[in-house]
Amino acid sequence: MFVTADTALSTSVHAATSDVLERLLIEAEAGVARLRHMQTVVVRELDQRQIATADGCRTMVQWVSSRADVGAETARALVRVAQVDVPVLNTGLEDGDVSFDRVSEVARLDDPSDLRPELDIAGLRRTAGLEVELSCDDDHKAFEARRLIAQPDLHGLSWKLSGLVPALEGAQIFSTLDEIADTLPDAPDGARESRMARRVDALTAVCDRRPSGDHGQERRSGTGPSSGAPDVIATVIVDATTAAPTNGQQGAWLVGGPRVGPATLARILCEGTIEVTAMTSDGTPLEIGRAHV
Repeated sequence: MFVTADTALSTSVHAATSDVLERLLIEAEAGVARLRHMQTVVVRELDQRQIATADGCRTMVQWVSSRADVGAETARALVRVAQVDVPVLNTGLEDGDVSFDRVSEVARLDDPSDLRPELDIAGLRRTAGLEVELSCDDDHKAFEARRLIAQPDLHGLSWKLSGLVPALEGAQIFSTLDEIADTLPDAPDGARESRMARRVDALTAVCDRRPSGDHGQERRSGTGPSSGAPDVIATVIVDATTAAPTNGQQGAWLVGGPRVGPATLARILCEGTIEVTAMTSDGTPLEIGRAHV
């Protein structure tokens, strides 16, 4: 029987101990980091030569994505690391001591020289997101950019929905759909369908209710939810270390993940039933405010 390299590798892996496999996994990631370092050095030089403009691309990210055949997220990470050019990041990648995912997230921090080993990648991504200042203009732009697109397929058998909503509205939509989905009965055969499929059923159930009257004028003006809508219950987390000196432009988010800027935060405070939790930089709650309107 012809034995391929993949078959030999599978046999070796099957025979190895868990400790050996763990070491192989880590060593492979170190190799990826070294290759990414080589790519960032090349991207840095090409960026200085303005290769993207010369080839008719709008951005360096677009050029890297097309030439290296990688997704936009990977291309953005490569360009971001290349443009930061911090010695500790370059050395960590070159030696394979730091993963590229960590370096690409650290490159987004205000202080990219601190690798923040106490945080995992998700924690780094959240920290970087909290350091981005969100102004009232950002809130308004997010609201003005809201859209919903429905595109049927060629046979008319299904529709593809896509769009963009502000963080608060997105959190409300999915929270409501999940609540409705949990009340729906199981399929006739007793099978429990996926969460995504049940959200579709929940959305259809909402549309079947066919609310009457024009409650959308106030929302279309961007001044807030309709007067006929129920109050929104929201829990706002505030990082006291970053929120206070930036007047709320940093360090505030809703439970569930979405970031909120000053204008959205003001809307929540004025229009909904909320609970505010202030936290220190290490995540220790300082005080939990009583829910109020």
